[in-house]
Amino acid sequence: MNQHVIDAVVNGAGKGARVVGKFTYEKLDQKGVDGAVNGVAEITGESGGLLRYLQSGRVQRYALLLFGAVGILSLFLLLANT
Repeated sequence: MNQHVIDAVVNGAGKGARVVGKFTYEKLDQKGVDGAVNGVAEITGESGGLLRYLQSGRVQRYALLLFGAVGILSLFLLLANT
């Protein structure tokens, strides 16, 4: 009788651990962790692709962007204080 009871408890614990392990792997690891990492990688790739158009290698264009950004920021700060 003890053999049947002990075997049932051990088998039940094994089945429960298998279900928990499967859930952890499929839902938490594959969809949660890997999904987050893949999402960050996709956002990084897309933003890099968009920023590629700003990199022309021409100093004049970089200066224009810099002074334009300073002008917009100055205008924003000026309007925010009034």
